[in-house]
Amino acid sequence: MQTALLPVSVINEIETIIRRFIWGAKEGKTKLALVSWNSCCQPLSHGGLGFRKLKEHNKAFLCKLGFRVLTRRGELWVDILCEKYHVGDFIPDSVVTGNCSFLWRSLAKIWDEIRPNIYVSIRDGKRTSFWFEDWIPELGPLWQHKKPGVMIPNEWKVADV
Repeated sequence: MQTALLPVSVINEIETIIRRFIWGAKEGKTKLALVSWNSCCQPLSHGGLGFRKLKEHNKAFLCKLGFRVLTRRGELWVDILCEKYHVGDFIPDSVVTGNCSFLWRSLAKIWDEIRPNIYVSIRDGKRTSFWFEDWIPELGPLWQHKKPGVMIPNEWKVADV
């Protein structure tokens, strides 16, 4: 669950088993649920039982891993993934998933959910791509706004400008 985006059918089956256990259903006999499952999944502070929705929890785990791939350079597992799948300092725009690990295929499915929530910390600007990274909030990568005749090379970093 922490390294794979589970199919909705699997998540539904697991939640069904959990609900049956919580409501006290026996093999072949069901019990009437007096409270909706959504109410049970509310936090304790809101009158719920604090159960987590597995679909959201699964995505949260993968978002955490995706964030670590982008921020934990130097850790062996991150370096292996980045080298194998050619990840630079920012989220790849296109991800090839043909002959990839299950983890990478799962991450590829959630990159679009991670991307709007990531901003680049420029620091000294030597690792931040001038054109291709989202380093100006609300504007997006500058290559989308590039005018003809601008003479800044594609490989320049923010520190070069």
